[in-house]
Amino acid sequence: EASDAQEDGPRDIVADKDAVIARIVTRAGVPQIVAGDEVKKGDTLVVGRIDIIDDSGETVDYNYTKSDADIYGYTSYTYSDSFPLTYQKKQNTGNETKRYGMEFGEHLFRIPWKSPGYETCDKATEYLQLNLFSDFYLPVTLCVDTYSEYETKTCHYSKEEAKKEAKAHFLNYLKKFNEKDIQILEKNVMIDVNEKNCSVSGTVKTCEKIGTYVRTKEIESPADERPNTDELE
Repeated sequence: EASDAQEDGPRDIVADKDAVIARIVTRAGVPQIVAGDEVKKGDTLVVGRIDIIDDSGETVDYNYTKSDADIYGYTSYTYSDSFPLTYQKKQNTGNETKRYGMEFGEHLFRIPWKSPGYETCDKATEYLQLNLFSDFYLPVTLCVDTYSEYETKTCHYSKEEAKKEAKAHFLNYLKKFNEKDIQILEKNVMIDVNEKNCSVSGTVKTCEKIGTYVRTKEIESPADERPNTDELE
């Protein structure tokens, strides 16, 4: 997880989703990709291991660091949605009943004590704590329950209504990208309405920050792997 960057020890950055690299700005670590590269989820993007090269061009040791980079990639999301043209809609009857109550600590009294006998209804409650002065509140709370009766009516979307509803669903889906600061580059969807259902399918192409942190694999120094020539003489 990205939060692992706060832990001690060297860190690599790996792709957390499939993408085509749009741009990369590296502050620490060794980048393994450039703009235009196609990467898969799990591919290493920046390594937290730095080779130390001698004058002959050979690796003699390694330095380790916490990789730090801003990496943006072009990504694609598949969108699909489907809903029936027949649906249930709440319709208020206009009947409304109020019930009043008073709370003393954990004790509650309501008048009338029975709730109204509506088969289906919405309930809303308002509370008011009593006070003698502006900053001296009594341990007594007044409450008012309002019950609004409704009936359930079976409705049917027309073709145009179904398309409008489908577009509303899609716009709500796009809000999630805006909330995550994901740039939407292109969106293509197709709406199909038959006798019973409305179906939507398509893709959303985006540009977003990618990458998550994993611990860098530390390997043995090349100097430690070389034989001790003094012992061989």
